[in-house]
Amino acid sequence: MITKFKTVVIISACIIFVSISALAVAENNVVVSDQTDYAFCKNISLQNLIDKDAIEGYLEYVDKCPNGHITTEIYYLLGKNYYKRANIDTNNYKKAGYWLKRAGDLGHPKAQLLIGVMYENGFGYHKDNKKAFEWYKKSSQYNIPLSQLFLGIMYFEGRGIEKNVTEAIRWLEKASDNSVLKAKFILTLIYNEGDSSYGNPERALKLCSESAKLGFIESQYYLGTMYYLGITAKKDHNEAFRWFHKAAMAGNSDAQYFVGNMYFLGEGVKKNYQKAITWFLKSTEQNNEKPIYYLGYIYYAGLGVEKDYIEAKRWFEKASKKNNPLAQYYLAMMYVKGLGVQKDVKSAIKLLENSAKNGNKDAEFLLKEISINAQIN
Repeated sequence: MITKFKTVVIISACIIFVSISALAVAENNVVVSDQTDYAFCKNISLQNLIDKDAIEGYLEYVDKCPNGHITTEIYYLLGKNYYKRANIDTNNYKKAGYWLKRAGDLGHPKAQLLIGVMYENGFGYHKDNKKAFEWYKKSSQYNIPLSQLFLGIMYFEGRGIEKNVTEAIRWLEKASDNSVLKAKFILTLIYNEGDSSYGNPERALKLCSESAKLGFIESQYYLGTMYYLGITAKKDHNEAFRWFHKAAMAGNSDAQYFVGNMYFLGEGVKKNYQKAITWFLKSTEQNNEKPIYYLGYIYYAGLGVEKDYIEAKRWFEKASKKNNPLAQYYLAMMYVKGLGVQKDVKSAIKLLENSAKNGNKDAEFLLKEISINAQIN
């Protein structure tokens, strides 16, 4: 009953909102060479200032100390804190940009990363992919993992720079080596679904497995599809169910659909219609259209539940509006037979015509049968 699966992935750094906590990946790569000057000026350690985590404290330091003693780290901390406060007041993006630019111009790699994010998303600056690319490239030279990820994505998509898959792979591999799970996932897609000249199924399976085991939800779902369809990995429904279930438990709606479907069909797990219903409902709660028809059919056929034509009609109607040909067909059958509804041949014919247009041969046959019966009568 499952239609051919096709993975669709939108790889876009533009929709990635970098949290400050994510920057901790790069924290150990920053070297502050001016701590002695800072301690002399403020008479407290730089770490105390970081722990204080208050813009007012940084501003006090900047006001009291001569410019020659202000480290790039202080500029970065000021910018970072204004960036964090932008969810309260978006004007803070401009203040963040001012201080981050000062730190970035002096070579602070995490500041350069955040400037790139701000240019890419239009936070405090006019949106400019070319400038975002330039700042990511500066930051990447310092082995900042997230900058390597975003640089690789921009090379892959040709945003801010001419598309160059070879360079994309180079930077994504660097990010992958630095344990960026999203980089491993994107490389999986490139190696498994990209141009044949970049195909590397073994590497794709290895990277996908690594990131899936480390809890990256998209990789868990994708690994499930590999095992379910026998693409790259040997077909194994038990393994497919295991990875779909992990992703489903983490809230992935497509994985929830597959878990429901495997319970429905008894693939990789014992058939259980009640559990199928549970997972189908979880998936539909996230506006996933795929399970809607199956819910209708379960109530129509009374699989694991009492037959309930009212409930079946409700789900079939939802699926029919999404142009599901099977839902349109079974809803038409209900109108033909008067199951839970008044008999209505006109409504049935309209549904069957739509079902036939959507490729259902059974609908074409039933239309002919209705036409012949009408002529006889």
